[in-house]
Amino acid sequence: MTEVLFDARDTSASISTHMAAVWPQRRIRRRSRITAVALLERMVRMAPLYDRKQTPKPSLTLVAHPEQDSSYMHFDVSFVGAPSQPAVTALPFDVTAAGTFSFVNAWWLAESTLLSYWDAGAAQVRFLDRAGLASELIDNSGTQCYVASNQAFTIVAFRGTQPNEQSDVWTDLDFLATSWEHGGAVHEGFKRGLDAVWDRLSRRLQQVPGDTVWFTGHSLGAALATLAADRFGNPAGVYTFGSPRVGNDDFVGGFDARHGNRSFRYSNNHDVVTHVPPSLLRYAHVRNERHIDGNGDIGAKLAGDGLSVITETVERFKNEVTKITSGASIVPSAVIDHTPRRYATFVWNAFVANVERI
Repeated sequence: MTEVLFDARDTSASISTHMAAVWPQRRIRRRSRITAVALLERMVRMAPLYDRKQTPKPSLTLVAHPEQDSSYMHFDVSFVGAPSQPAVTALPFDVTAAGTFSFVNAWWLAESTLLSYWDAGAAQVRFLDRAGLASELIDNSGTQCYVASNQAFTIVAFRGTQPNEQSDVWTDLDFLATSWEHGGAVHEGFKRGLDAVWDRLSRRLQQVPGDTVWFTGHSLGAALATLAADRFGNPAGVYTFGSPRVGNDDFVGGFDARHGNRSFRYSNNHDVVTHVPPSLLRYAHVRNERHIDGNGDIGAKLAGDGLSVITETVERFKNEVTKITSGASIVPSAVIDHTPRRYATFVWNAFVANVERI
Protein backbone atom coordinates (compact mmCIF):
# COMPACT_ATOMS: atom_id res chain seq x y z
CA MET A 1 0.00 0.00 0.00
CA THR A 2 1.40 3.37 -1.00
CA GLU A 3 0.77 6.78 0.52
CA VAL A 4 0.36 9.86 -1.67
CA LEU A 5 0.46 13.46 -0.47
CA PHE A 6 -2.22 15.42 -2.30
CA ASP A 7 -2.22 19.19 -2.16
CA ALA A 8 -5.84 20.31 -2.60
CA ARG A 9 -4.64 23.72 -3.71
CA ASP A 10 -3.36 22.10 -6.90
CA THR A 11 -5.71 23.44 -9.56
CA SER A 12 -4.21 21.10 -12.14
CA ALA A 13 -6.27 18.36 -10.52
CA SER A 14 -9.43 20.41 -11.03
CA ILE A 15 -10.31 20.32 -7.34
CA SER A 16 -12.83 22.97 -6.29
CA THR A 17 -11.51 26.06 -4.55
CA HIS A 18 -13.83 25.60 -1.59
CA MET A 19 -12.44 22.13 -0.94
CA ALA A 20 -8.94 23.51 -1.13
CA ALA A 21 -9.83 25.99 1.59
CA VAL A 22 -11.30 23.40 3.93
CA TRP A 23 -8.72 20.68 3.33
CA PRO A 24 -5.36 22.31 2.48
CA GLN A 25 -3.59 18.95 2.57
CA ARG A 26 -4.87 15.39 3.00
CA ARG A 27 -2.94 12.16 2.91
CA ILE A 28 -4.87 9.70 0.78
CA ARG A 29 -4.00 5.99 0.90
CA ARG A 30 -4.53 4.06 -2.28
CA ARG A 31 -3.79 0.65 -3.65
CA SER A 32 -3.01 1.84 -7.11
CA ARG A 33 -4.09 4.93 -8.98
CA ILE A 34 -6.69 7.48 -7.81
CA THR A 35 -8.26 9.92 -10.25
CA ALA A 36 -8.98 13.57 -9.56
CA VAL A 37 -12.72 12.90 -9.88
CA ALA A 38 -12.63 10.06 -7.37
CA LEU A 39 -10.55 12.17 -5.03
CA LEU A 40 -13.00 15.05 -5.27
CA GLU A 41 -15.91 12.73 -4.50
CA ARG A 42 -14.08 11.41 -1.45
CA MET A 43 -13.28 14.91 -0.24
CA VAL A 44 -16.90 15.97 -0.66
CA ARG A 45 -17.97 13.11 1.60
CA MET A 46 -15.27 13.96 4.16
CA ALA A 47 -15.42 17.75 4.25
CA PRO A 48 -17.79 19.71 6.49
CA LEU A 49 -20.60 21.48 4.68
CA TYR A 50 -20.85 25.23 4.58
CA ASP A 51 -23.87 26.50 6.48
CA ARG A 52 -26.28 29.15 5.28
CA LYS A 53 -26.70 32.24 7.44
CA GLN A 54 -30.00 33.58 8.71
CA THR A 55 -31.37 36.82 7.31
CA PRO A 56 -31.07 39.53 9.99
CA LYS A 57 -34.34 40.83 11.39
CA PRO A 58 -35.62 44.10 9.96
CA SER A 59 -33.97 46.96 11.83
CA LEU A 60 -33.54 50.62 11.06
CA THR A 61 -30.38 50.57 13.19
CA LEU A 62 -28.80 47.96 10.90
CA VAL A 63 -29.58 50.24 7.95
CA ALA A 64 -28.42 53.56 9.36
CA HIS A 65 -25.75 52.44 11.83
CA PRO A 66 -24.51 48.94 10.98
CA GLU A 67 -21.48 49.53 13.21
CA GLN A 68 -23.78 49.25 16.24
CA ASP A 69 -24.29 45.55 15.48
CA SER A 70 -21.78 44.55 18.15
CA SER A 71 -22.51 40.81 17.94
CA TYR A 72 -21.64 40.49 14.25
CA MET A 73 -18.51 38.50 13.42
CA HIS A 74 -16.94 39.63 10.14
CA PHE A 75 -15.37 37.20 7.67
CA ASP A 76 -16.98 34.30 9.52
CA VAL A 77 -17.03 31.01 7.61
CA SER A 78 -19.84 28.90 9.04
CA PHE A 79 -20.11 25.13 8.81
CA VAL A 80 -22.88 22.63 9.48
CA GLY A 81 -22.20 20.88 12.77
CA ALA A 82 -18.73 22.37 13.19
CA PRO A 83 -17.27 25.56 14.70
CA SER A 84 -17.03 28.55 12.42
CA GLN A 85 -13.60 29.74 11.32
CA PRO A 86 -12.08 33.02 10.09
CA ALA A 87 -11.90 33.43 6.33
CA VAL A 88 -8.13 33.93 6.35
CA THR A 89 -7.67 30.22 7.10
CA ALA A 90 -10.98 28.62 6.08
CA LEU A 91 -11.85 30.36 2.79
CA PRO A 92 -9.03 32.44 1.30
CA PHE A 93 -9.59 35.26 -1.16
CA ASP A 94 -9.16 34.05 -4.75
CA VAL A 95 -6.37 36.19 -6.17
CA THR A 96 -6.58 34.32 -9.48
CA ALA A 97 -10.09 35.68 -10.16
CA ALA A 98 -8.97 39.10 -11.41
CA GLY A 99 -11.09 40.18 -14.34
CA THR A 100 -13.80 37.59 -13.74
CA PHE A 101 -16.62 36.85 -11.30
CA SER A 102 -15.95 34.94 -8.08
CA PHE A 103 -18.52 33.89 -5.46
CA VAL A 104 -15.79 33.76 -2.82
CA ASN A 105 -14.49 37.23 -3.61
CA ALA A 106 -18.00 38.67 -3.79
CA TRP A 107 -18.52 37.56 -0.18
CA TRP A 108 -15.12 38.87 0.96
CA LEU A 109 -15.91 42.25 -0.57
CA ALA A 110 -19.42 42.33 0.91
CA GLU A 111 -17.84 41.69 4.32
CA SER A 112 -15.29 44.44 3.66
CA THR A 113 -18.02 46.95 2.81
CA LEU A 114 -19.86 46.09 6.01
CA LEU A 115 -16.70 46.42 8.09
CA SER A 116 -15.98 49.83 6.53
CA TYR A 117 -18.70 51.29 8.80
CA TRP A 118 -16.73 50.37 11.94
CA ASP A 119 -14.26 52.80 13.48
CA ALA A 120 -10.57 52.38 12.76
CA GLY A 121 -9.63 50.66 16.00
CA ALA A 122 -12.15 47.84 15.67
CA ALA A 123 -11.98 47.55 11.89
CA GLN A 124 -8.19 47.24 11.73
CA VAL A 125 -8.19 44.46 14.31
CA ARG A 126 -10.90 42.53 12.46
CA PHE A 127 -9.29 42.99 9.05
CA LEU A 128 -6.07 41.56 10.47
CA ASP A 129 -7.42 38.77 12.68
CA ARG A 130 -10.26 37.58 10.45
CA ALA A 131 -8.95 38.33 6.95
CA GLY A 132 -5.18 38.49 7.39
CA LEU A 133 -5.08 42.03 6.01
CA ALA A 134 -3.23 45.04 7.35
CA SER A 135 -5.48 48.06 6.91
CA GLU A 136 -5.34 51.84 6.89
CA LEU A 137 -8.23 54.29 7.18
CA ILE A 138 -8.20 57.20 4.77
CA ASP A 139 -10.55 59.94 5.96
CA ASN A 140 -11.10 63.46 4.69
CA SER A 141 -14.11 65.80 4.59
CA GLY A 142 -16.50 62.98 5.45
CA THR A 143 -15.28 60.48 2.85
CA GLN A 144 -13.83 57.34 4.38
CA CYS A 145 -12.28 54.23 2.92
CA TYR A 146 -10.13 51.39 4.19
CA VAL A 147 -7.16 50.12 2.22
CA ALA A 148 -6.69 46.53 3.40
CA SER A 149 -3.87 44.47 1.94
CA ASN A 150 -1.35 41.69 2.17
CA GLN A 151 1.43 40.72 -0.22
CA ALA A 152 -1.00 39.19 -2.72
CA PHE A 153 -3.91 41.62 -3.05
CA THR A 154 -5.48 44.88 -1.88
CA ILE A 155 -9.10 45.76 -1.08
CA VAL A 156 -10.31 49.38 -1.13
CA ALA A 157 -13.62 49.54 0.77
CA PHE A 158 -15.58 52.81 0.90
CA ARG A 159 -17.98 53.56 3.75
CA GLY A 160 -21.57 54.39 2.85
CA THR A 161 -23.83 57.15 4.07
CA GLN A 162 -24.26 57.70 7.80
CA PRO A 163 -27.30 59.90 8.49
CA ASN A 164 -25.66 61.75 11.38
CA GLU A 165 -22.76 62.85 9.13
CA GLN A 166 -23.83 66.14 7.57
CA SER A 167 -21.15 65.88 4.88
CA ASP A 168 -22.57 62.52 3.77
CA VAL A 169 -26.05 63.97 3.41
CA TRP A 170 -24.81 66.92 1.35
CA THR A 171 -22.76 64.59 -0.83
CA ASP A 172 -25.86 62.51 -1.58
CA LEU A 173 -28.07 65.55 -2.27
CA ASP A 174 -25.66 67.29 -4.63
CA PHE A 175 -26.93 65.35 -7.65
CA LEU A 176 -26.22 67.92 -10.34
CA ALA A 177 -24.15 66.38 -13.13
CA THR A 178 -20.54 67.34 -13.71
CA SER A 179 -18.08 66.23 -16.37
CA TRP A 180 -15.96 63.11 -15.80
CA GLU A 181 -12.36 62.82 -16.91
CA HIS A 182 -12.98 59.69 -18.97
CA GLY A 183 -16.10 61.00 -20.67
CA GLY A 184 -19.72 61.58 -19.82
CA ALA A 185 -21.10 63.19 -16.69
CA VAL A 186 -21.38 61.98 -13.11
CA HIS A 187 -23.07 62.95 -9.84
CA GLU A 188 -21.24 66.04 -8.60
CA GLY A 189 -21.45 65.08 -4.93
CA PHE A 190 -19.96 61.65 -5.57
CA LYS A 191 -17.09 63.09 -7.59
CA ARG A 192 -16.34 65.70 -4.92
CA GLY A 193 -16.39 62.96 -2.27
CA LEU A 194 -13.82 60.93 -4.18
CA ASP A 195 -11.66 63.99 -4.83
CA ALA A 196 -11.43 64.55 -1.07
CA VAL A 197 -9.43 61.35 -0.53
CA TRP A 198 -7.93 60.70 -3.94
CA ASP A 199 -4.45 62.21 -3.45
CA ARG A 200 -3.77 60.13 -0.36
CA LEU A 201 -5.49 57.03 -1.77
CA SER A 202 -3.61 57.14 -5.07
CA ARG A 203 -0.28 57.50 -3.27
CA ARG A 204 -1.11 54.47 -1.14
CA LEU A 205 -2.10 52.39 -4.18
CA GLN A 206 1.17 53.23 -5.92
CA GLN A 207 2.82 51.03 -3.29
CA VAL A 208 1.03 47.83 -4.41
CA PRO A 209 0.86 45.98 -7.75
CA GLY A 210 -1.75 47.75 -9.85
CA ASP A 211 -3.45 44.60 -11.12
CA THR A 212 -4.20 43.23 -7.62
CA VAL A 213 -6.56 45.97 -6.37
CA TRP A 214 -10.26 45.29 -5.80
CA PHE A 215 -12.73 48.15 -5.16
CA THR A 216 -15.94 47.82 -3.19
CA GLY A 217 -18.53 49.80 -1.24
CA HIS A 218 -22.13 49.98 -0.09
CA SER A 219 -24.60 52.81 -0.74
CA LEU A 220 -22.66 56.07 -1.14
CA GLY A 221 -19.55 53.94 -0.79
CA ALA A 222 -20.62 51.91 -3.84
CA ALA A 223 -20.80 55.07 -5.95
CA LEU A 224 -17.39 56.18 -4.70
CA ALA A 225 -15.92 52.73 -5.43
CA THR A 226 -17.27 52.87 -8.98
CA LEU A 227 -15.64 56.24 -9.65
CA ALA A 228 -12.42 55.28 -7.85
CA ALA A 229 -12.03 52.12 -9.92
CA ASP A 230 -12.56 54.03 -13.14
CA ARG A 231 -10.07 56.72 -12.14
CA PHE A 232 -7.56 54.06 -11.00
CA GLY A 233 -7.79 52.54 -14.44
CA ASN A 234 -6.89 48.87 -14.03
CA PRO A 235 -8.79 47.34 -11.12
CA ALA A 236 -8.73 43.58 -10.61
CA GLY A 237 -12.42 43.78 -9.76
CA VAL A 238 -15.26 46.12 -8.76
CA TYR A 239 -18.06 44.71 -6.58
CA THR A 240 -20.68 47.14 -5.30
CA PHE A 241 -23.71 46.70 -3.05
CA GLY A 242 -26.81 48.88 -2.99
CA SER A 243 -25.33 51.46 -5.34
CA PRO A 244 -27.18 54.56 -6.46
CA ARG A 245 -26.92 55.59 -10.10
CA VAL A 246 -23.57 57.28 -10.64
CA GLY A 247 -23.60 58.97 -14.05
CA ASN A 248 -25.31 59.47 -17.38
CA ASP A 249 -25.48 57.12 -20.36
CA ASP A 250 -22.17 58.35 -21.77
CA PHE A 251 -20.38 57.67 -18.51
CA VAL A 252 -22.02 54.24 -18.18
CA GLY A 253 -21.14 53.28 -21.74
CA GLY A 254 -17.51 54.20 -21.21
CA PHE A 255 -17.29 52.51 -17.81
CA ASP A 256 -18.82 49.29 -19.12
CA ALA A 257 -16.44 49.26 -22.07
CA ARG A 258 -13.45 49.67 -19.76
CA HIS A 259 -14.52 47.43 -16.86
CA GLY A 260 -17.60 45.45 -17.91
CA ASN A 261 -16.03 42.02 -17.44
CA ARG A 262 -14.78 42.79 -13.92
CA SER A 263 -17.52 44.98 -12.46
CA PHE A 264 -20.52 43.50 -10.62
CA ARG A 265 -23.34 45.48 -9.03
CA TYR A 266 -25.57 43.87 -6.40
CA SER A 267 -29.09 45.19 -5.75
CA ASN A 268 -31.33 43.75 -3.04
CA ASN A 269 -34.99 43.37 -3.96
CA HIS A 270 -36.58 46.86 -3.81
CA ASP A 271 -33.63 48.66 -2.22
CA VAL A 272 -34.71 52.28 -2.63
CA VAL A 273 -31.16 53.64 -2.89
CA THR A 274 -30.59 51.71 -6.12
CA HIS A 275 -33.31 53.82 -7.74
CA VAL A 276 -31.79 57.25 -7.12
CA PRO A 277 -31.01 59.65 -8.64
CA PRO A 278 -34.10 59.02 -10.81
CA SER A 279 -33.57 57.97 -14.41
CA LEU A 280 -35.74 60.97 -15.32
CA LEU A 281 -32.66 63.07 -14.53
CA ARG A 282 -30.72 61.06 -17.15
CA TYR A 283 -28.83 58.96 -14.63
CA ALA A 284 -28.18 55.30 -15.42
CA HIS A 285 -26.66 52.19 -13.85
CA VAL A 286 -23.50 50.38 -14.89
CA ARG A 287 -24.19 46.85 -16.10
CA ASN A 288 -23.70 43.33 -14.68
CA GLU A 289 -26.41 43.57 -12.06
CA ARG A 290 -26.72 40.72 -9.60
CA HIS A 291 -30.29 41.19 -8.39
CA ILE A 292 -31.38 39.62 -5.08
CA ASP A 293 -35.09 38.77 -5.04
CA GLY A 294 -37.48 38.72 -2.10
CA ASN A 295 -36.41 35.18 -1.22
CA GLY A 296 -32.73 36.08 -1.10
CA ASP A 297 -31.98 34.31 -4.38
CA ILE A 298 -29.61 36.02 -6.80
CA GLY A 299 -30.22 36.19 -10.53
CA ALA A 300 -30.49 38.50 -13.51
CA LYS A 301 -34.07 39.68 -12.95
CA LEU A 302 -34.18 43.43 -12.59
CA ALA A 303 -35.88 45.33 -9.79
CA GLY A 304 -38.97 47.39 -10.49
CA ASP A 305 -39.02 50.85 -12.02
CA GLY A 306 -37.28 53.38 -9.81
CA LEU A 307 -40.10 55.91 -9.63
CA SER A 308 -42.65 53.23 -8.75
CA VAL A 309 -40.43 51.86 -5.97
CA ILE A 310 -39.95 55.33 -4.45
CA THR A 311 -43.69 56.04 -4.68
CA GLU A 312 -44.51 52.66 -3.13
CA THR A 313 -42.03 53.30 -0.32
CA VAL A 314 -43.65 56.64 0.55
CA GLU A 315 -47.15 55.16 0.44
CA ARG A 316 -46.22 52.20 2.60
CA PHE A 317 -44.60 54.51 5.12
CA LYS A 318 -47.80 56.55 5.38
CA ASN A 319 -49.99 53.44 5.63
CA GLU A 320 -47.84 51.81 8.29
CA VAL A 321 -47.13 54.84 10.45
CA THR A 322 -49.29 53.49 13.26
CA LYS A 323 -48.38 49.85 12.75
CA ILE A 324 -45.72 48.14 14.82
CA THR A 325 -44.13 45.06 13.27
CA SER A 326 -41.55 42.73 14.73
CA GLY A 327 -38.21 44.46 14.73
CA ALA A 328 -39.02 46.81 11.88
CA SER A 329 -41.50 49.21 13.46
CA ILE A 330 -42.70 51.51 10.67
CA VAL A 331 -39.71 51.12 8.35
CA PRO A 332 -40.74 50.26 4.75
CA SER A 333 -39.26 47.15 3.19
CA ALA A 334 -37.51 49.19 0.46
CA VAL A 335 -35.44 50.82 3.24
CA ILE A 336 -34.80 47.51 5.04
CA ASP A 337 -33.59 46.07 1.73
CA HIS A 338 -30.70 48.53 1.88
CA THR A 339 -29.25 46.88 5.03
CA PRO A 340 -25.54 46.12 4.37
CA ARG A 341 -25.61 43.04 6.59
CA ARG A 342 -28.40 41.62 4.42
CA TYR A 343 -26.22 42.03 1.37
CA ALA A 344 -23.36 40.17 3.09
CA THR A 345 -25.74 37.41 4.21
CA PHE A 346 -27.35 36.89 0.81
CA VAL A 347 -23.99 36.89 -0.99
CA TRP A 348 -22.67 34.29 1.47
CA ASN A 349 -25.75 32.10 0.95
CA ALA A 350 -25.30 32.37 -2.82
CA PHE A 351 -21.76 31.07 -2.39
CA VAL A 352 -23.06 28.13 -0.34
CA ALA A 353 -25.72 27.36 -2.97
CA ASN A 354 -23.08 27.39 -5.68
CA VAL A 355 -20.88 24.98 -3.72
CA GLU A 356 -23.83 22.63 -3.30
CA ARG A 357 -24.34 22.58 -7.07
CA ILE A 358 -20.79 21.36 -7.71
